[in-house]
Amino acid sequence: MSYLLQALKKAEQERQAQAASQPVAVCQAAPVASIPHWLVAIVVTVLLITVFKWFDAPASTEERVAAAPAMSAAPQDTAASVVNSPLNKPVHKQESKPVNNSPVEQPPEPAKVYELAEVPQEVLDLIPTLSLQSHIYSRAQAYRSVVINGQTFNEGMFIDAQVVLQEITNSGIVINVAGRQVALAKGLSWVSAKHVK
Repeated sequence: MSYLLQALKKAEQERQAQAASQPVAVCQAAPVASIPHWLVAIVVTVLLITVFKWFDAPASTEERVAAAPAMSAAPQDTAASVVNSPLNKPVHKQESKPVNNSPVEQPPEPAKVYELAEVPQEVLDLIPTLSLQSHIYSRAQAYRSVVINGQTFNEGMFIDAQVVLQEITNSGIVINVAGRQVALAKGLSWVSAKHVK
């Protein structure tokens, strides 16, 4: 056993001698190429603006259309607007005019939307076989769509020669059949009377 211990000690001494005679290689990390901070700030700013415009795009178009007349009517010179403001003009007594007692014309009421149970048979016979397979509703009308009988439809499109997709609602669709608006729930399958035997 002493032979083994002596052999191990000798091997250890040889290793230490070799380690002392060879130079130690020190690994240094390569310098990392850094991106300038100003470039990162510009890229982040451009991305934020793009995302903001993307999500704000439908509302901003409507706001621009509504704001266009108001902006064109706004006074250009603030000093001129103060001089010409209604507060600086003299008050004139106006003659009283007789009040018109005729009734104010009310806007027409929206057409009644019928449920399937309320629709007469002759109108039901005009509705083709419908399988409402997909229903996508959004508050923005441009993003609403349905898949009926494997075909994608948007509001105002003809499903059949006599049936128009009037509206896509949160709970289903409204179709116009022979001048009557009929509500159909999402997930509904309607089999036409022509296909029933």
